[in-house]
Amino acid sequence: MGEEVVQVYVSVPHSNIERPLSELKSFKRVAVEPKSVTTAEIDICVHDLAYFDEGLDEFVVEPADYIFTVAKFSGDPNGISIRASILERSLIPE
Repeated sequence: MGEEVVQVYVSVPHSNIERPLSELKSFKRVAVEPKSVTTAEIDICVHDLAYFDEGLDEFVVEPADYIFTVAKFSGDPNGISIRASILERSLIPE
């Protein structure tokens, strides 16, 4: 039995703040039998999307389109991406 690492990257193409092109938000190591398919469940919570707004002195999730990419590594050409939209700004309590 082998192992694979499944990684989830998030990008925010039209962010109101300067962000990296893509950020690793979570990963999971899964056992995989040769030539088989398995499922990995990885949770991303809203706090994972937040940044610290110094003016508000709070963590904020900005309204924007977020692209979630599941891949073996950053820049993986076989990664799978989905787009999700957050419509309203959210403040995240500490």
